Amino acid sequence: MGGLGERIGRVAEACARDRALFEALVRALMCTVELEDRLARRRRVRSRVPLGNVLAGPWDSDPSELEAARSVEPSGYAGYLEGDPPLLVAFETVLGEILYAVDKGSARVAVARERGLSRIPAEVYAPPYRLPSTLAVSLKRGGPGWIVVVGGNPPEVALPVGGREAVEAVALLLELRGSKPGR
Repeated sequence: MGGLGERIGRVAEACARDRALFEALVRALMCTVELEDRLARRRRVRSRVPLGNVLAGPWDSDPSELEAARSVEPSGYAGYLEGDPPLLVAFETVLGEILYAVDKGSARVAVARERGLSRIPAEVYAPPYRLPSTLAVSLKRGGPGWIVVVGGNPPEVALPVGGREAVEAVALLLELRGSKPGR
């Protein structure tokens, strides 16, 4: 099954290939945010984040963004990101690390991966969403192609998932947020 870092890497890679999975995982993460944390005022801070902890894929509402990012000279790409960083949402994990989900700039993150960068400049909503203290989130099977996150905020959210890999990815992310999801 692999170590935790390897499993997180597989989740990030799967998100890069499948926008529906990315959206389902972000919805699952948001279920683990307690109401008072959700309502907390967040500011944006500049940071250098480990690319392996970022969930993203090569899509955006403007298809030309991927083309624009790829047109930047590889040696100047980090500088390009300094001037136009992606915007990330941050979540604490039980590992003491932060997991990030792209809010804007997925194409810039995808090109950073293509270019082999390990850390990228980013703008991050801070502080990160804390580990849940009172939520007891679990998973249950919905109909074919669906799982349901139960006990979060909101109390029940159905997520479309395409197979075992997606269910395992949601379970891993919930575990990283302090839940012990059932299968």
